[in-house]
Amino acid sequence: MRIEQLKYFLEVARSGSINATAQHLFISQQGISDALKRMEQELDVTLLNRSKTGITLTPEGEKIYQYVIPIVKEYEKLEDYIFTLKVAPKPKNEQAIRILTNPLSMTVMIPDLLELLERKYPASNFYCSDTVSLDKMIQQIQEANADLCIFMLMHLDAETVLQVFPDDVQVYALFEDELVACVSSDSETAQRKSISATEFDQLEKVLCDGAYTSPQYSDTEFVSNNIDFQLKLILKRKIAAVTIRYFFPRTFPNDAVTAVPIRPALKVRYYVMVPKLKLNEEIIDVLNVLAEYILDLTGQTVAYSSNI
Repeated sequence: MRIEQLKYFLEVARSGSINATAQHLFISQQGISDALKRMEQELDVTLLNRSKTGITLTPEGEKIYQYVIPIVKEYEKLEDYIFTLKVAPKPKNEQAIRILTNPLSMTVMIPDLLELLERKYPASNFYCSDTVSLDKMIQQIQEANADLCIFMLMHLDAETVLQVFPDDVQVYALFEDELVACVSSDSETAQRKSISATEFDQLEKVLCDGAYTSPQYSDTEFVSNNIDFQLKLILKRKIAAVTIRYFFPRTFPNDAVTAVPIRPALKVRYYVMVPKLKLNEEIIDVLNVLAEYILDLTGQTVAYSSNI
C-alpha cells in the first residue's frame, strides 16, 4: 500500500466524489478509482459504498479513515521538512533560483542544465529538488518556495490536467516526445523494430514513481526512481523500464540496454511552470537557457509568450 492511495482515500472520503478528487489532485478519475480498488484488495475489506449519488464510507472504511488521517498528516509534515532541507534559504545579497522537477528529469536533465546555467551565470545560486507531486509543485510556486518547475504529462492526460491549473501559475510547453521500452539487449524484445501498445502493456515493467499517471500504468510490478536499480532489473530479471526517446541515451548509456519504440506511439509532453505575475530577470534568464538546452537536446523550439 502506498501513501498516494491513503491520500486518495482521504480526499474521496471528504468530498464524496472521485471526480472532485481528480480535479483537486490533478489525477485522472480512472487512476484514482483503480488505486482505491487496489487498496481494498490489499486490505481485503470494502472501504467505500459506490452509488450514482456519490460515495460514502462503509463501517470498516469509517474506522480506517480515522487511522489514515494522522498517517497522512505526519507524512505531509515529513515531506515539507525534507523539502526545506533540499531547498536552502536564499542567501542575502545573492541571486538564488529554486528549481523543482520530477525525479527522472533530476537524474537525466538537471545536471546538464545546471552546468550551462552555472557557466553562464556564475554569480547566481541554483537549488534543485524533486517531487512526484504536481500538486506540490503548484503549491511551491504559489508560496514562492520554487521559482520554476519542470514536469511531464502523458499526451492523453494533458488537456484535462492543464484545464484545472490555478490562474496564478503560468505553464509553457517545452517539448514533445514518446515513450520507449528499455529492455536487455539480449532479450527477444530487443530484436523487434517495435512492439504494440498491447504487448508493451503485458511486459513486466519498472516505472518511475509518479511519472506516468494514466490508468494503464497504475498497476506496475516495480516502482522506483533509482536508475541503477532499474538497470539491474532489466539485466537480471529481463523486465522493461520506460523512459522517453530523448532521455534514453542519458538514462541507460550502455549497449546492454536497447530502446524499443511502441506503436502506436505513446506521446508525452514536458512543461515548465513559473509564477504568472512574478517573473524576475533571473527566472527569465533560466527560461532562456532552458530553451537553448531543449533545442540542443530535441531540435524543438520552445515558444514562450512575448513578455519573456
